[in-house]
Amino acid sequence: MKAWLKKVARNTAYDFLKKNKKYRHVSDLQLVKENELFSPTVEFSIADQVEGQIREEMLHEALNQLNIKYRNVLFLFYVEEKSYKEISRELQISEQALAQILTRARKKLLYYFSRKWGDQDE
Repeated sequence: MKAWLKKVARNTAYDFLKKNKKYRHVSDLQLVKENELFSPTVEFSIADQVEGQIREEMLHEALNQLNIKYRNVLFLFYVEEKSYKEISRELQISEQALAQILTRARKKLLYYFSRKWGDQDE
């Protein structure tokens, strides 16, 4: 995937984790640290795995909200890393039309994420 799509998903996951910070048990973490059983690398790898899973689930959910045309174009461009020229030939559309479709698909993804996270005011 390209950096833009990863960045959107990563930032969305960070927002989710920040909003749910109150559910973390800092006291339990502090006890483990005081007993010298604390391993930052283990904690970070688990956190990275959880973050990656959340990010992937959110991205799939967002992509499923898009119509098939937008989903296909995003897949071809970001996952298969095809060029504009290759995609436009495959879909039999101009490169200009492809650019417009990609722009609209990105905007719809951003709208989906902003709507999803904007509604969670706690």
